[in-house]
Amino acid sequence: MDQHFYQRPLQCSKYYWNHGARGVAQIQLTHKQLCADNKRHMERLPETQAIIRMFPWGRLETDGTFNLDIARARFDVLGSSGYGYWSHRGGQAPHAEMGPLGAGRDMTYGGLVKVENFIDGNDLLRKKHLTDEQGWKLPSRLIPYLDFGHSAAKQPVLVTDLPEEISDWRSWYKWRGLPLDSPAALLMAVPLSVYQMLVRCLEITKPAAGSADKRVSLNMEMNVNSWNRFAELALLLPYHDLKVVLFGGAVKALVEAPAKSPAPSPPRTRAVSVHLSGEQKHWTPDYDGKPDALVACNAGLGSYGEWIPSSARLIPQWLAGMPGCTPREDYPIALNPFQRPGQRGLAVVRMPNVSNGFTMTIVKK
Repeated sequence: MDQHFYQRPLQCSKYYWNHGARGVAQIQLTHKQLCADNKRHMERLPETQAIIRMFPWGRLETDGTFNLDIARARFDVLGSSGYGYWSHRGGQAPHAEMGPLGAGRDMTYGGLVKVENFIDGNDLLRKKHLTDEQGWKLPSRLIPYLDFGHSAAKQPVLVTDLPEEISDWRSWYKWRGLPLDSPAALLMAVPLSVYQMLVRCLEITKPAAGSADKRVSLNMEMNVNSWNRFAELALLLPYHDLKVVLFGGAVKALVEAPAKSPAPSPPRTRAVSVHLSGEQKHWTPDYDGKPDALVACNAGLGSYGEWIPSSARLIPQWLAGMPGCTPREDYPIALNPFQRPGQRGLAVVRMPNVSNGFTMTIVKK
C-alpha cells in the first residue's frame, strides 16, 4: 500500500491544528486554539439531535444533517412561489443578501442556471390574505389554525390556565392539539423564537402579565419577514398589545415592488399589529422612537456587513447611554428550545449548526 496516500491528509491536519485553514488563517483561530470550545459545543449535539428525532419526519442523514427539502417534499410543499407560507427563495442564491462570501460570485454559472427574481413576502402583493389552508397547504389535522371559526380548528386553552408554561416544541404541540406528524415547527420557529427571547432572554414580559382590563403594550422591531405567523404571539401573550415592525433589505424590496392590484395591509388584530419599514434597509435608533425590544432571528451578526451600521449605533450610542442598560458578559448563550429542528446541510460542520439554534442577549435593561 502506498504510504503517500496517508501522508497528505496527515500534513493538512497538522497544519490546520497549528496554523488554521489556508487562506483565512490571518482572521481565524487555529484548531488548537479552538479545541476546548469545540469540545464544549459538541457536548450539545445530543440535545439538538433529540429535538429533530422526536418528529416522525425528522430523518437524520448519515452525516448527521437534516435534509429540509426532502422533508418539505414529503408534504408536497417544496417550491418557491405558489406554496403559501412555505414559499421561499431557493436555487443557487438562497439568500437575499449573500454576505462577503458571495460577493462577486456568478450565481448563474455562466448563464447555465436561471436565478429567480423572487420577492420575499410576495403574498402581501395579493388581493387578499391567505387563509390557514392556503398558507399551510397541509391536511387539516396538521395545521395550527388561527381562524377558530373553521370547523377543523381546535382553540387552545388560555395559556394563563395552563399548569406549566409553554417551554419547548413538545409542550407547544400539546397545547395546540397537533400531532408530532405536523411539520409546523419548521415554520413556527421564528415566532416561537421571538416569544422565547421576549419572555426568557430579555425578560421584558411573561404570559401571565396584564389582564383583560389592563393590557400590556410592547413595541418590537425585527429584521425578519415572517409577518404571516406572528399572530401566534397573541395566543402566547394573551393580555398584550404587540406592535411588530419588520425591517431589512427584503422588507424594503417588498414595499417597493410594483403590485398588479392594490395589496392588502399586513394583518392586524386587537393584540398584534405588523408594520413594514420600507424607508431604508438598516435599522437606526431614530426610527419610530425606541422599541421595547429589538430582536433578530438567525441573524448571523458576524457574517453580514449589513449589521455593522445597526450594531455600531445600537450598543454604544443608544442603549449604553440608558441607565442600567449596558452590555454584560454574564448574559448566557443558551440552546433555543424553539429552534428549527434539524442540523443544517453543511456536512463539513459537525458541531451543532441549527437555524435559530441558540439565543444570545446582547444588551437589556
